Amino acid sequence: MHYGGIDEAGYGPMLGPLCVGNAVFHIDPTPTERPCLWTLLNRAISHAGRDRARRIAIDDSKKLKGARGGIAHPLMQLERGVLAMLGATHEDRSWLESCTDLVLLRKLGVILPDEPWFVGEPIQLPLGTDARSLRLDAKVLRSTMVDAGVQLSRLQVQALSVTHYNNRVEASGSKSWVNFETAAGLIDAAWAQAPSLHLVMDRHGGRTSYQRELRTSWPDAVIDIRGESEDRSDYLLRHGNASLHLHVRAKADANHLPVALASMAAKLVRELMMLRLNRFFQGLMPDLEPTAGYVKDGRRWLQDVRPLLEAQGFDKQTLVRCR
Repeated sequence: MHYGGIDEAGYGPMLGPLCVGNAVFHIDPTPTERPCLWTLLNRAISHAGRDRARRIAIDDSKKLKGARGGIAHPLMQLERGVLAMLGATHEDRSWLESCTDLVLLRKLGVILPDEPWFVGEPIQLPLGTDARSLRLDAKVLRSTMVDAGVQLSRLQVQALSVTHYNNRVEASGSKSWVNFETAAGLIDAAWAQAPSLHLVMDRHGGRTSYQRELRTSWPDAVIDIRGESEDRSDYLLRHGNASLHLHVRAKADANHLPVALASMAAKLVRELMMLRLNRFFQGLMPDLEPTAGYVKDGRRWLQDVRPLLEAQGFDKQTLVRCR
């Protein structure tokens, strides 16, 4: 069975990229239903940030990102989970010794936009732990996954720059459609790799029906509606001999490990891109307070940086999302 999840990070902010992640696992032998991967992998993985056995936390990214100014680096849990999972996919984990944000982004399929605030020297990783500990985490995780018959077959993130996001929202008239369209592109890539795919994604708002989006995204597929309710929406898409079982759930990142891992990868990519953005502008204005890009603080940051934008001739529309 191929069992995957989709989730996004950065849907609400006014600054910075929208990032959508996809994680897919291959489970052998094929179970009769989707298994709980937290249970299968509990020797190495926990479902909470704090664990006495110091297992790797895989959970909703919002729960794992730490507070700025805390004892540990805010990204420690996110980078540990994502880097250890990538490191567990191969015997050779030497790349962890010289890992940078550019190495990680390349492994996740992310191409940085060409705006000047995203260029510059690599950021050395990990930020919150050390490479030796990560290699040990990856080794233990790989052993646990092999014993459980579980393999990570795909971990990918699509990052939309503000310019790309704004253009697509303007063309479609809906930021929710841009979110789904981006997810659909990742699903397509995963489905091509795994012709029989079970994939879980988070419910968007209180919606129960996704028929229009599915028919638009896969016009040649036969779509069987298995159920649409307040609790769950289930669809079976067939195209030739390929099948996609799509399960839409509320709080999917809290109940399905592939969704949680996708959430973590998307969040980590967005945070690293925001580190680059803040580094660039603080290089020009050393006293400028960094921003995470959310509306209230984003407005403060834009007010602070406005003289610089005007002096440098930077287009505000490449920084601020249309709403």
